[in-house]
Amino acid sequence: MFASITANNQHGNGRNRAGRRFPNGQVIRMEVIDQVEDFKVGGVPDMARINVAGLEALKADKVFSVIVESDESGISRELLDATRTKLVDVSGQLAAARVDIDRLTADILERDHQIESLKSQLAAGAHAKDEKGDAKADDKSKGSKKDEKGDAKK
Repeated sequence: MFASITANNQHGNGRNRAGRRFPNGQVIRMEVIDQVEDFKVGGVPDMARINVAGLEALKADKVFSVIVESDESGISRELLDATRTKLVDVSGQLAAARVDIDRLTADILERDHQIESLKSQLAAGAHAKDEKGDAKADDKSKGSKKDEKGDAKK
């Protein structure tokens, strides 16, 4: 749950409450956590989070306007943190998959190049064989003629 808190102190530039300084007219949105200890960052109360007791102290002071926002989504902080952790994990997996895809694509292109090279070599070899075959056929037609018994005619 969250609360939007605004100080409206007509006799000063803000108000101190719940260990925090709230400037006049500035809306401060804070996450309300059901915890006994108050939140401190470096020994100073956190302006992003407040416990229920601190929120009640603000509500009791007429200088403050406190609007509690309902948490209609029903998402707990733990679930949100777990989802963020999972998102980071999945993002890492996606990045690794993209690297694999790039590597496999390069392998495919290299193999395609090898296949085309082999096809060219085969075509050249077949063409050379055809030329040799034509040359042998020409040689046979130019060679000596034999009679039906196999004797050479003169």
